[in-house]
Amino acid sequence: MSGVYGELLFFKVKERTEPKAYSRANNLWARPQELLAGIGLRDALAENAYAIHTFNFFVNGTPTKPIPISDVDSPYPEVLYSGQDVIERTLVAEFEARGGGLDRGCTVTDVIQDAAGVTVVLRRGEDGPEERQRCRYLVASDGAKSTLRPMLGLDFEPERLPNCMNRQVDAKLSWRRSQEPDQLWFFYYERGFAGVLPVWGGYHRLFFLADDTGVPDRDPTLDEIQAVAREVTGDETLTLTDPQWLTHSRFQYGVSPGYARGRVFLAGDAGHLSLPIGGQGMNAGLHDAVEVAWRLAMTLRGEAAPVVLDSYDGERGGEHARLSA
Repeated sequence: MSGVYGELLFFKVKERTEPKAYSRANNLWARPQELLAGIGLRDALAENAYAIHTFNFFVNGTPTKPIPISDVDSPYPEVLYSGQDVIERTLVAEFEARGGGLDRGCTVTDVIQDAAGVTVVLRRGEDGPEERQRCRYLVASDGAKSTLRPMLGLDFEPERLPNCMNRQVDAKLSWRRSQEPDQLWFFYYERGFAGVLPVWGGYHRLFFLADDTGVPDRDPTLDEIQAVAREVTGDETLTLTDPQWLTHSRFQYGVSPGYARGRVFLAGDAGHLSLPIGGQGMNAGLHDAVEVAWRLAMTLRGEAAPVVLDSYDGERGGEHARLSA
């Protein structure tokens, strides 16, 4: 998917023709909400999100004191929980309403830079004709398996979190505790860490990041993850129905050696892999998008010295290096 907005071209997930129908990262913390509010996007996202005010923690079955999060020093102290699919559709609608256009289903095959701009060579489908698009600047936001990153000489070898697997489900939940989508539930247990989180539309996400000893290296079945959930939460009545997504993953982390090369900039997972607990990847990616956007806007309007645009690399690349350390 690519987007054109004035003299700027950005590329997102290669070849995908539609938004994914299920959620991955699904929460917005205070600072990303502030950044999105500054460009008039926060309220549209909040309309389809649950506001979370409390974290509940259990350690080996014993509850600890709930932690309120509404005392954060921000105009938006509550964490918004929605769905990445909902967030993507909302942002696309806002982008198009402001005059942007999306062009899905293309793969970049080459990037050629010169003193005046960037030529992007792309192909639609496996056998489509080669096309060229010209822009002054290019933003690569094409995900963890970025096509553009290695073309720019900015690729990296991610490290894997050893001996751990994450298994999760998005499903309808029934259990003894509150089902209101205004709080989160976390469980520390002998083998790992688990959470119960709301997902937009009346669903909940249950994840289990744990020792992988004896765990099949495949997506769990609903019965398997329900059994684990009952054991970890200590609630034998816990029942999961209508699953939207059952998946497993092994976490990797790393960061690109640079976030810019000439007139091309990396944003989001194209430049880093971080552990997704807490939605670090998406929230950090939103920081990238806003930070590169205002710099490019000022540059294209002739309102900024070159140092303004040059500072993106060190600021966001340095932040991601600290996050991945």
